[in-house]
Amino acid sequence: MKNIETIIVGVTSKKQFSLAVREAQKLSELFGVLIYPVHIIEPLSVKLLHPTSTDETIDKMMMKLSDEIQRLYPDYGHHKIEAPLISVGNTAKELAHIAKKIGNSLIVVGRHSSGFRHMLGKSHAERLVKYAEGPVWIHPDKAFTGIPKKILCPVDFTTSCQKAAAEALSFAEQTGAKLEFVHVLPEVINYSDFDGYLSTNSGVTEITDDVFRKEAETQFRRLYNLLNIDEERHPQHVRFGDPSAQIHILAKEMKADLIVVSSSSNHKLEKMITGSTVRHIIHDAKVDVLVVK
Repeated sequence: MKNIETIIVGVTSKKQFSLAVREAQKLSELFGVLIYPVHIIEPLSVKLLHPTSTDETIDKMMMKLSDEIQRLYPDYGHHKIEAPLISVGNTAKELAHIAKKIGNSLIVVGRHSSGFRHMLGKSHAERLVKYAEGPVWIHPDKAFTGIPKKILCPVDFTTSCQKAAAEALSFAEQTGAKLEFVHVLPEVINYSDFDGYLSTNSGVTEITDDVFRKEAETQFRRLYNLLNIDEERHPQHVRFGDPSAQIHILAKEMKADLIVVSSSSNHKLEKMITGSTVRHIIHDAKVDVLVVK
């Protein structure tokens, strides 16, 4: 990855977060960067567990948590792990703030992939993507832990997606991973700025699947030329349907262990009706997700 000097990893003593720690260690070793373990204590948690808490009580809590976090970090040798940073505040906002303060950081966090908490809706990971100014790596608790060997990068041909595609390509070149791209055309097609490249001003009188497929293929050629992507090494796919569902289906078909996405989407109507595609990808993914800002 480009310009990454540190990895901020959000940790607790929970299993899914200890797995995120392992993921951060492997990435740290790969890129030769520092790890900053960070644990955020939500204010409500402090009040519930210690209703009469004083500053001394909070200090003791932090010392205990620091010891627990240190035990999550076995010494693998050459890559450096900084002392744990523990803070009280909103988890997503605090992690984003710390990453911004340190600079050139990749944030790595764990996420529940099943169970009641997963069904509740927005996770800390989804909120973090909203506030973070840099890339966020999300590791579901049941995902493969290690350097990805197969990467899927969804694109919608916007400028932000070009950046995600460039990061995916850079990562694939650094690791030797197989990389494939996909563009998904939603079933809702009757609005003017569809995907940002085909509109009612295009001179197209009859819109069909073939029209959109050919236009998508044209956009892929432009993207590949712009980023100097080898089409034979990095195949492209055009699919129709719900974007997040189709992305997960293809990821499963190609046995991808990382999905690289841009944090923004150009599907304005889809955002209004169903919410961001990126949010659905993060919430439902069974593999790691790298969100590029």
